[in-house]
Amino acid sequence: MSLQQQCLPVPKGRKRPNPESNISTETEPMEITCLESMDAMEYLAFVKQQASSLPDVFVSQEAIESSKQTSQHIDYVPIDGSAAARDYILSHRLDIIPPPTNMHIPCNDTFQTWKDETLDTFSSLRTYLNACRQGLRSIHPSQKFTVPKSKDVYAWHVFCLGNGIRNEMEHKMIDVHLSNLNKDASVAEIDLELKQYDIPKDGYEPSTQLLCQFDQIIIRKLLSHHLQFLTCGCSVSVKRLKWLYAVLSRLEKPIHRDEASVLMALLRELCRVRASIDFASNDGDNGEDDNNLSEKKETIKATNVLILLIGAYFEQCTVMERLFNVENRK
Repeated sequence: MSLQQQCLPVPKGRKRPNPESNISTETEPMEITCLESMDAMEYLAFVKQQASSLPDVFVSQEAIESSKQTSQHIDYVPIDGSAAARDYILSHRLDIIPPPTNMHIPCNDTFQTWKDETLDTFSSLRTYLNACRQGLRSIHPSQKFTVPKSKDVYAWHVFCLGNGIRNEMEHKMIDVHLSNLNKDASVAEIDLELKQYDIPKDGYEPSTQLLCQFDQIIIRKLLSHHLQFLTCGCSVSVKRLKWLYAVLSRLEKPIHRDEASVLMALLRELCRVRASIDFASNDGDNGEDDNNLSEKKETIKATNVLILLIGAYFEQCTVMERLFNVENRK
């Protein structure tokens, strides 16, 4: 047996092209003289040859002329929607309003300690509520709270804050109503609708049992409802901020882009609310001014906690200087 034998046979018809040869390797274009006398294989070969000769991309003459005309114009005309998007991005609607004075933020000396303790407490609360929710799954339905439907903006507002906020909404003509009632519903119809929820005078407190009863659909809806309440002009009370804190403690991560958009809008709204609180109007010595000043301080504390949680914990603005630095104010 010869050791020089090839492993695989080489076809005899295989020849390398000779570069010195003047014979063209390209086949001449075929023509159809008589389709009736043409063989099927010849017809397929003709079709393949015609298809191979076509270019990969066809460009119409109109597109070529329009591109030439566009290159000749110097002025740029934005496409549909780009001008509106540009104006929105460059506007001040997306700005985060910094705190106006040092009275609106925690003390600089203890800021890092306050930040770490606030985040640790919030994380521990989320772990505790998650464990409680697992344990409350066996509760009988009769022991659960009767809550409004997830889309009932008006009912949830009264459910959380009581009839006092209802009077404020009616006084300011805030356009939020029950989803199953029209805008012209009478007071009796609204009372009948709200009666089934057995709402206390001052609304429900965000208790552990109530929070663990909510699923993520209600939690996300409540978050958007409270944002709508703030943007509509409702007052910012400590109880409302407590409800926001409670809702955030049950909001699961990672968050969806829709919830991220709601959180970012809520962050801007809370920064606006914090900047709107004026301490200069409480220079008097009477008891009413003292109570008003104390309420403003409590509101500032709760607002700063929510701003920190949305910015740092939910990663909507991790640069703390944008949220707690007075020097950024223009």
